Amino acid sequence: MKLPQNPILRQVHRFRESLLFLLYYTVSFQGVRWMCTRHPRLATAWSVTLWVKMVLRGMEQVVRMLVPVLQDAEARRARAERARAYQPR
Repeated sequence: MKLPQNPILRQVHRFRESLLFLLYYTVSFQGVRWMCTRHPRLATAWSVTLWVKMVLRGMEQVVRMLVPVLQDAEARRARAERARAYQPR
């Protein structure tokens, strides 16, 4: 999902993401506790699903953070390439 351009909406989105992350973390540990007491197979599947979803969401966030850095590096490389190719008369 693309972050909104409005800084306030961007902060709201990040706050929502952090709350969802905390919710996944808490619910996952509740699932582990439930696994020990009531329905081990169902709770195991539920807990593993939540952990995988949380890890994938974290990887998505890392990629989203790195995209501007990689774009800047590519732009700098392209500018340097054009500067080397430029030959004034």
